[in-house]
Amino acid sequence: MYLVSIDTNLTQDQLTTIYQRRWEVKGYHKSLKQNASMAKSPTKMVATQANHFLTAVLAYVKLEVLKLKCGLGYFRFKA
Repeated sequence: MYLVSIDTNLTQDQLTTIYQRRWEVKGYHKSLKQNASMAKSPTKMVATQANHFLTAVLAYVKLEVLKLKCGLGYFRFKA
């Protein structure tokens, strides 16, 4: 795998660190979308969209707490 950046002053370690942080954010977004039903919002108005977003984030936090307490992954909880 090749990691590419337009910043030519970065070392390999700095580039790897940045990539690892980005990957954690990507995992968060994927989990929020798939496990907390963020993508299934039937809302049309701004207020209801904000409520759906907040409840999805709260659901994600609760799943993370359960994951840490029980040592199980998201898909095991869904099953």
